[in-house]
Formats: sequence, structure tokens, C-alpha cells
Amino acid sequence: MKLILIHFLGYFVSALGAVVGVSLLTRYVSPEQYGQVALYVAFATLFQYLVRESWGNNILRNSFYLKAGGAYGVVLDKKAFKLLFASFLVLALGAWFWVSARDGLGEFISGMAFVSLLGAAVIGESALSATSQRTGFALHCNFLQWLRFGFALLFFVFIDQSVTAIMAGFAIGVACTVIFDVLFLSSISSKTEKVTNLGGNEGAELEAVKPLPIGKCLLIGFLLWVISFYDRLALEWFVGLEVLGAYFVLYQLGFMPVVLVMRALFQYIMPVLFKSNDSAGIVQRNGRVVLAFLAPGLCGVGAVWILHEWIFSWMVGDAYRQYSWLLPWVVLGAVGYSVSYLLQAGFYANAKMEKLVWIKLASASLCIGLVTIGAVYGEIMGVVGANVVVSLVGAGVASFALSAGESHTKAPNEPN
Repeated sequence: MKLILIHFLGYFVSALGAVVGVSLLTRYVSPEQYGQVALYVAFATLFQYLVRESWGNNILRNSFYLKAGGAYGVVLDKKAFKLLFASFLVLALGAWFWVSARDGLGEFISGMAFVSLLGAAVIGESALSATSQRTGFALHCNFLQWLRFGFALLFFVFIDQSVTAIMAGFAIGVACTVIFDVLFLSSISSKTEKVTNLGGNEGAELEAVKPLPIGKCLLIGFLLWVISFYDRLALEWFVGLEVLGAYFVLYQLGFMPVVLVMRALFQYIMPVLFKSNDSAGIVQRNGRVVLAFLAPGLCGVGAVWILHEWIFSWMVGDAYRQYSWLLPWVVLGAVGYSVSYLLQAGFYANAKMEKLVWIKLASASLCIGLVTIGAVYGEIMGVVGANVVVSLVGAGVASFALSAGESHTKAPNEPN
């Protein structure tokens, strides 16, 4: 019970760090500058999503193997490493053409450092969770948020009031987190525990579980990124950086804390689901976790609905306060997105990757269509509304698809 409390408390305090960081940073940064930061963060997060859905989830899938002292590299084959490295190179090339055309070398260097370090931080987070290092996991989450915003604020206030300074601060904060992960994991690498292999033979040599298909994992990561970050691109294209900056504040105060709590649940349940061979049991346990998240999530939406003006009066600068009424809708969208992502654990545990790809492809297509229409005709209000619809539809489709799969598993004799 103590370890569970440490796990979730770590994510809670890290979410608090994100909120405090936004509160302090927006008192100094203009909406236009913050909009530019939002674009860089969206771009950098693409590589984070690719690493998380491929290497990160395969690390969680091999929890027992890693606890027994297995090598982290074994959970992915050489093809996976090559694809991830190729993805990084393509991202770097795209960043160079994009940044050099509009900004400068400083933004490119700080941005790409942030990209690569975010990918490394995902691996550390997954390794700590898979090996049940709850204290290390909690410290990782807090370092990632508090140090990132702390260095960004220090660099902006005392070194240079530019976007480059903010991104450099973000990169330094994540770098400190990665260094902690390496040191912590190195300190426990010699401490292994006696476990039973997947076949149940005591003392037999434990082998890594076959990795999830890397191509489908990378595609899912890209589609998740589109669902999560296309809104920022649409606002920049059709509205402007100033409105995008205000939207990014809404995202960091309303969306990010909810998703951080969801990630805590996801990291906790994934190793548990992966060790089960009962497909129907996986779906049932996954459903109970979703319900446990959904109830307080909806209560949170109600609380924010009542307190949104007070939250913005305390948390952000004057330039952003006119948008406080949108905060409860952003939180509602975050709850829907989180439910969809938690249900995703059931697909991973049952290795139903093809079905998950089609669900995310449909959600991403719906997202692009609705968010584009929302940005063109409703600006920030239209984008927030579109995201709520996309997240709730995605959650409903994922729930139906997973339940349909469970029904089919329970009735193996039914005609095809």
C-alpha cells in the first residue's frame, strides 16, 4: 500500500509542479511568445510519443524479465532501433527546415536537445515503472516537471527573455531527469529478485516476451500525437500565435494534470495486465480501472466549472484570464482522452494492434476535420469544442471495440 501511495503521490506532485510552473511562467511571457513555445513543445513531443508507444510499452510488457535482471535492449529488436533512429533523423531534418525558415540556430539546437532528451526520459520512466521502483518513479516524475519549468523560468528572467531561453531551460530540466534515471537504475541493476518464468517453471531461465510489432506501435504513436497536438498547428495556421499561447495555458492547466494522473494509472496497470493470459479478464480489469478514473474525473470537471475564474485569477497573468470559461471544457476533453488511452492498455495486453491502429486512424481523421473547422469558424472556442467531441467519440469507440472483443472471447463456439 505504501508503494502504491508513493507511485500516485509522485504523479500528483508532478502535476502540481506543472501547474505552478505555468502560473509563474505566464506572468513573464507574452501570449505570442507562449504560442511559439507551444509549437516547439508540440513538435518535440512527436518523438516522445513514438518512443513511448514502441520502446516504452515493450519495456512495460517485459516487467518480469527486467525484474530478473534482463537487459533493456532485448525488449526491442534491431529493426526497432533503426526505425526509431530514422524517425529521429527525419524529425531533425524537418525541424531544421522549419526553424531555420522562421527563427534561428539557437531555437533549433535547444529544440532538438529537448526532443532527444524527452525520448530518453520516456525510457527511464518505463524502466522505473516496469521494475516497480516506486520511489525512483515518483522522483523522476517530479524532476521532469519541476526542473523543466524551474530552469525555463530562471533562464527567461535572468539570461535572455526569448523563446530560445525557455526551450534551453526545458532541455536542461529534462537532462537532469535523465541523469537521475541513469544513476538510479545503475544503482539497482545488481539487485535482482527470484521470479517464475512465463510458463510457470520455478528456476527456469526467464526470456523476454516477443516485442509488439514496431511498425504498428510507431503508427499508433504518430496518430496519438496528431490527436493530441494538431489543435496547436491549426490555431497557428488559421488564427495566430497570441491565441495559441492562451490555448496552451488552458492545455497546461486543464489537460496536462488530468493526463498525468491517467499516466500514473497506465504505468501501474500495464505490467499487471501484460502478465495475464486471460483475454476476458484483461478487459474486465481494464474496465474497472477506467471506472475508477472516470468518477473523480467527472467530479473534477464540475469543480473546475465552479472555480475556473478563481483558478485563473490565482494561476495566470492578466493577459490570459479572459479565457477561463473554457477551462472546464478542456478538462472534460482531457477526461475523454484519458479514458480512451486507458482502454488502449487492454488492446496492448491482448496484442490487438491492428484493431487499435484503425481506431486511432479514425480518431485522428475526425480530429483533423473537426479541429480545422473549429479553428476556421470558431477560433479558440471552436478548437476546444472539437477536441471535446473527438475525445468523447474516441473513448466510446474504444470501449465498444474492447467490449466486442471480450464478448467474442467469452463465446468461442459462436459462428465466424
